[in-house]
Amino acid sequence: MKINHLESFLILSEEMNYRKAAERLYISQPSLSNQIRALEIEVGCQLFEREKRGIKLTSGGKLLVSKSKEILLKVRETEMHLAIIGGNERSTIKLGVSGYHFIYPILKEFKNNHPQVKISLEEYSSLETKEKLLRGEIDLGIVYLPIGEFDLSYKFLIDEEIIAVIKESGEFSKLTTISLEELSNVPLVVLNSQYFVRNILDTALQKKLLLSNFMYEVSSYQSCLDIVKITDSVGIVSKSFFEELDSIGMTKELKQIKIEDDLSKQKLGLAYRGDIPFDPVLQDFVEMLSHHYSESLT
Repeated sequence: MKINHLESFLILSEEMNYRKAAERLYISQPSLSNQIRALEIEVGCQLFEREKRGIKLTSGGKLLVSKSKEILLKVRETEMHLAIIGGNERSTIKLGVSGYHFIYPILKEFKNNHPQVKISLEEYSSLETKEKLLRGEIDLGIVYLPIGEFDLSYKFLIDEEIIAVIKESGEFSKLTTISLEELSNVPLVVLNSQYFVRNILDTALQKKLLLSNFMYEVSSYQSCLDIVKITDSVGIVSKSFFEELDSIGMTKELKQIKIEDDLSKQKLGLAYRGDIPFDPVLQDFVEMLSHHYSESLT
């Protein structure tokens, strides 16, 4: 059996839709159909059967799902061990994060241990990060929990807090806390709707039947702070982001205030594909990050 045929079969078994599976695999639907047909001929049984609303796995298909995962795991473990024997250390770690600041505390130590390893770091929404993990485009992701994807695993990192940020000398400088009712009546700078934190805020406002006053929608926390500085509005960011920047002197003119209502605590985790083993470099990175956040909780 060809490895790429098994990989295509597993993706199709997850999506149960040829178009979506082909998009994840970056191939055409006819190519995917040909791969599945060739695999069925090779194993000697039908793997999918058509229904009115799409396709479903046959009994043979269900058996091949579990066996394919075992086979691919062994293949990847073998490839990893051979690379280690050959002295071929991984050259790049690809990360998707809901804020760059989450990995800042371990960057120096990691680069000391692996000076030749590049870190490719991109900021995505939690949904985008999960999709890229499933497609194999990144190695690790820091996302808001729960994940809701059966093929992804995670390690809990921290309980994140959502805060409001204002100018120290601005119109709202006398505030020490702020409620949802007050937030609905001030000009807000928020992440755009694809981000988890924004969804939490939207849901909380809707539950109280409050209208939002989103004056600015942005794609990063840094942009949020920048706009607060120049517009005297109220920004919504994560506490860990603000305090990480504050520790290096990058939050001058700004101060954080607590949001009174029960929306501020959210769980963050390190997500990864459970069917792909960690090589030593990736394992070292994961252990450093986990250790840092476990210590921060004690």
